[in-house]
Amino acid sequence: MRRETVDGVATIRVASGYESPGGELELAHGRGFWFDGSGRLVRAVTGGLDVRRSDFETFDGMQVARTVVVHAANGGVVMKISVASVEVLSTTPSKATFVVKGSEWKRQFTDEVR
Repeated sequence: MRRETVDGVATIRVASGYESPGGELELAHGRGFWFDGSGRLVRAVTGGLDVRRSDFETFDGMQVARTVVVHAANGGVVMKISVASVEVLSTTPSKATFVVKGSEWKRQFTDEVR
């Protein structure tokens, strides 16, 4: 554990894995989580990716990040997510509206129950 600043925000870092003599966490093999003073997760490093969350908004008593930027170990941006709005659904859809290809569940054994 140590105090650090992430994108101008004072944080507490909780980490495991190799740390350089300068105190830098090795992205490829380490895991680290940075929390701000109010307990929001603002940065996470795991699996060789550096995920940074910002522009928080209160929704239903929770803090939701409206911007999420994922960096590769070499520092390049892999993905940027911008949340346009957060709102309550007026009705719950009867069928999934978002399906990731290849994520469909298929029964593997006759006694398997979900």
